[in-house]
This record gives sequence, C-alpha cells and structure tokens, in this order.
Amino acid sequence: MELPRPYLDLAPISKTKIRNNLLKVYENFLSIFFKISVIA
Repeated sequence: MELPRPYLDLAPISKTKIRNNLLKVYENFLSIFFKISVIA
C-alpha cells in the first residue's frame, strides 16, 4: 500500500523542520546550562 503523492512530498520537509526545532531547543539548553555553570 503506497502513500498518496502529497504525503511523500511533505514527509522530508516535516522531518527537517522537526530536526531544526530540536537543534534550536538543544542549543538553547546548552547555552543556558553553560551560563549557569559559568556563574556557579
């Protein structure tokens, strides 16, 4: 059973968006953690 064409086209875009969002969250977490460790 194959997915309709639009779903196949959207899949990679949503994956990269999710990955970019995760990277941003990770970077924010790292910067906050770094600031806390520098202060402490």
